Amino acid sequence: MDVDEYRNMISEFSDLPLFDEKCSFYYDETGNVRKFRLTENGVNAEEGIANDFILGGVLFKGDTPPCDVDKLFDGLKINASEIKFRTLAGRGADFWTAIGKKPIQQFLSWLNSSGLYVHYATLNNMYFSVVDIVDSLFAAQPQFNFGLEWTQALKASLQNGCKTGGCLTPTYQCYSLLDSLRRLRRHLPPGGR
Repeated sequence: MDVDEYRNMISEFSDLPLFDEKCSFYYDETGNVRKFRLTENGVNAEEGIANDFILGGVLFKGDTPPCDVDKLFDGLKINASEIKFRTLAGRGADFWTAIGKKPIQQFLSWLNSSGLYVHYATLNNMYFSVVDIVDSLFAAQPQFNFGLEWTQALKASLQNGCKTGGCLTPTYQCYSLLDSLRRLRRHLPPGGR
């Protein structure tokens, strides 16, 4: 599919104008488990449940940044090619501890006056796994689709129940339920792949 055709569809669907300015993006990610899957014993990566996948960074219009990044590095006394959270906050610091640290405050003050835009996206692996399974189940088995409200309630219940220590059911039972839904979606017998 042509990218402009796709962009036009998104614009028409969302009622938002197209963004046609040239921008330069810089980004980093955290919490990327690459492939998040159900296994016979639960999931292939427990950290995919405990942590969201996050992609974030800065951008600016055009090719030339509106700020002096070297001045930031000099001011923070950083001799590295990139700034890491642990460099500014200290290893193992949580948000509330970090936000009071002088290097974090210096960085945020610089960022606020830099002319850069911040971009951020987060994806909850477990939620999107549930959504994928439920949506594809209803595509393959439409007799189980009892309407949008019911579908949303099912997704929310599965998501809440599948959190580690969830209140609806022990985690291993949730994985078993999701695996059953996955097999039903694919018309496979129990234990099949």
